[in-house]
Amino acid sequence: MTDILIIDDDKSLALMLQLELDELGYRSDLSHHPAEARGKLSSGKYKAVLLDYNLPGATGLELMAQLKTLPNPPAVVMMTGMHDLNVAIEAQKDEAVDFIH
Repeated sequence: MTDILIIDDDKSLALMLQLELDELGYRSDLSHHPAEARGKLSSGKYKAVLLDYNLPGATGLELMAQLKTLPNPPAVVMMTGMHDLNVAIEAQKDEAVDFIH
């Protein structure tokens, strides 16, 4: 099983994603703030991250840049409710494996 970290400040959306992933057999964890997420990611146990673009105090792109400095960085899927093609392009340039609008 793969450990997935869901980073989203919308707690109800994050919980819904967690429940769906758990039903599919994945182990998942939640984080609602970039500082909390950085602490969890430093453990190195996550293989993938579902990362919201709009976070309190940082953007998902900023956090993704920090993830790339970790040994064995997790795969990142960027998520957003915004209609911004530039964000999608930047996420792909920064090696997000996918972008979900």
